[in-house]
Amino acid sequence: MCYLVQLFENTFSFLRVRAIGFGEDDDLM
Repeated sequence: MCYLVQLFENTFSFLRVRAIGFGEDDDLM
């Protein structure tokens, strides 16, 4: 179960970085 949390955090971090990169998608977070 712990690895699922880690995977989720890694995925969320990746998506958040992408959103910040686009800028306009930051509101979706």
